[in-house]
Amino acid sequence: MADVKYQHPEYQEALPRWTMTRLAATPNGIKKAGEKYLPKGADKDADKYKTYKQRALYLGVTGRTKSALTGAVFRKEPSFSEDLPESLLFVESDLDGEGMGIDQVAKRMVSEIQVTGRNGILVDFPSVPEGASREDEQRMGVKPYAASYAAEAIINWETTKENGTNKLSMVVLCEKSYKARDGDIFSREEVIQYRALLLIDGLYENRLYDDSGEI
Repeated sequence: MADVKYQHPEYQEALPRWTMTRLAATPNGIKKAGEKYLPKGADKDADKYKTYKQRALYLGVTGRTKSALTGAVFRKEPSFSEDLPESLLFVESDLDGEGMGIDQVAKRMVSEIQVTGRNGILVDFPSVPEGASREDEQRMGVKPYAASYAAEAIINWETTKENGTNKLSMVVLCEKSYKARDGDIFSREEVIQYRALLLIDGLYENRLYDDSGEI
C-alpha cells in the first residue's frame, strides 16, 4: 500500500533546522521549547526550572530581523502596471480564499522564505458541477485561489526528466484544520489530511487522503 505520509529524505534533514529557526523567530518560541534549548540541570526540580525559564532572557533578534527585512522588501508597495480586467479584480482583495489580497500573500511568502528558504503556493480552482458554464461559475461566486503552504507542510516531492528538463511530477502536502468535536459546535479538534498533486501520463490529479492514508 502506498504511504502518502512518507517524508522526502531532504525534508527530514532540513526539518530540525527549520523548527529551530521558526522557534527563534517566534516571540517566546525558544522558551516554549523548554528543555530542548534551555537545559534543566540536575540541581533544578520542576518548580525551580519554571522560575529559571521565566527569568531567562532571549533577545529575539531573529524575529526582529525577519520583520525588518520583510518591511525593507515592501518599503515601496507593489502595484500593477495597468488596470486589471474585471475578472481578475479579486486578486487585490481575496487571492487566497481567506480574505488576503495579493500584496498580503506576497508579504507572507517573503516572511516565510526568510525563515525556511522556501514557501509553497498552490493555485487551484474549486470543483463545480459538471456542465456548469462560465456564467454559472460567476453566479456561484466561484473563482481561482492561491493557498500558501509553509515548508514544513510540503513533506514529499518528485521530479521526472523530459527532454532533458526536470519537471515537477509529484508533491504531497500535509494540511491541518479543525472540526467540531463529537458534534459540539463550540469545541474543536485538529484534523490532518494529505493532498497529493500528481502528474500521470500528462494529466494532473489532485488526491485527498485522510490521516489513516485512505483516499
